[in-house]
Amino acid sequence: MAERKIKFNYFKVCCKDVGTGQIRDFDINYLISKVDGKELSELTEDYYQEKARLDKFWYCEKFNYWFLNFTRLRDTNIPNKAYVNKESEVIELAEDEFLSEECNAIYDCSLNVLMLQRNIHSLSVVGIEGYLNKILNDPSLIIILIPILNKDIFEKVDKAKCYRKITIGFANIKDKYVKVKDSSLSQIWEICNKYNGLKAEITISIGRGKKDTLDANTVKETLKDMENNKQLISKASLTYATDDDKVNVVDLIEDVMHDYITVVLEKKTSLASQYVENLMYKQFNQRKGEIYEILEASNS
Repeated sequence: MAERKIKFNYFKVCCKDVGTGQIRDFDINYLISKVDGKELSELTEDYYQEKARLDKFWYCEKFNYWFLNFTRLRDTNIPNKAYVNKESEVIELAEDEFLSEECNAIYDCSLNVLMLQRNIHSLSVVGIEGYLNKILNDPSLIIILIPILNKDIFEKVDKAKCYRKITIGFANIKDKYVKVKDSSLSQIWEICNKYNGLKAEITISIGRGKKDTLDANTVKETLKDMENNKQLISKASLTYATDDDKVNVVDLIEDVMHDYITVVLEKKTSLASQYVENLMYKQFNQRKGEIYEILEASNS
């Protein structure tokens, strides 16, 4: 036996209205109702040069969770079979055979949050988004998985003595901006949009003045506005100083909520999804209170 750590991230499941650019919660129950009762072949969609599908799904009434098992069906770059005292030989797959790379997820119906397994060989987050949108098949909506940031990011920012630098990168400045009010971030976006470019990055700093600071209210307003336009932001970092003059840099994109779960790997057998699901829901239940607090804070 051997042990391996599996990483999990947490996402708010949302959708963007193509016409207005408005973002709102998306209920995966709607997708489940569309695929329930279909054959596996009907759930299979193209994934680049390969295929993907929702292999298994079941509902847990006790916790109001959906357990989802996504699979990448791989028929390229196939490994060889090795022997102790014999040369390796090619594994030949029949026309209807594939290697299955699994990705487990839990969807909390009450919080509208997805806990997603990260695996180098399975579907990526972008791949899951793409698959869900193919199942949705609605040109007016785009399903978006928005990472949930760690709670202590904003606690650290609020406790900062001074703000030294903020960097913001726009992923697509031709996209729709959700303009809650005439904020500083919306004005920056509008100026960048006038250039008719696709991407932009801007850095605002105080230079070398140790006692100087960016306007605290504007910085906090910008961070809040970024929460409403996460699909547009490709880069976001903040440099700040604390009371002891220690300079810190926080990445507002990469510092997302995640967990590692240690699993036991049996020899000569694949990792059972039911075993992983059991560990996942225990971890998710431990995180649920903190996730609720983060979502409440972001909506306030």
